[in-house]
Amino acid sequence: MVAHETIPNTGELNIEDYITAINFLAESKSDFIFNNSKPELAAIVMAAIINYSDDEIRIYDNCLNGDISNQHSSLLESIMHSLESGKKIKLALQKEIECKSEICKTLTRYQEEFPKGLDIRIANESFRKNIKDVLGKDIYFIVGDNDAYRMETENVPNIRKGICSFNGPDITKKLIKAFDKEFKNCLKYIPATSTVSA
Repeated sequence: MVAHETIPNTGELNIEDYITAINFLAESKSDFIFNNSKPELAAIVMAAIINYSDDEIRIYDNCLNGDISNQHSSLLESIMHSLESGKKIKLALQKEIECKSEICKTLTRYQEEFPKGLDIRIANESFRKNIKDVLGKDIYFIVGDNDAYRMETENVPNIRKGICSFNGPDITKKLIKAFDKEFKNCLKYIPATSTVSA
């Protein structure tokens, strides 16, 4: 395992080459650990985690404001294809915002179309406390199955610095433990524009 090495960012590499490199790591289930920053690059890595997962994806993020998903279309596409193929996506949001962004509107629609596949909830105090207890601080992350992850090293809007690997079960065990303990106790996310009943 190579710890905290970097895949060149787009200043050194064009975006198509970056996508190719990420997909290679995902497909080969590499245990290479790499840094990832900038919302566009975060979207690409998250899309690959979703695409290359077989069963279940867990995501903890601040809100559905589109700061990552608006940067690269692959993220929303990967969510749609995953739900269509029967994968489950659990999404915990740190806070609720008015549903104005494209990702919020799209995920609200997907939640209605795939009620057994997409479960969006608002993180309660116990959920956030458990994240801090297990991980040391309240940080955002995505986990694909039991192996792949992207974990932010600090929650700073528009920077989105994180570390990632497509084969890091030691880390994913902690992330899954932090996520699963309180997720079911969080309230379901039902924006005012939704037709879903409580």
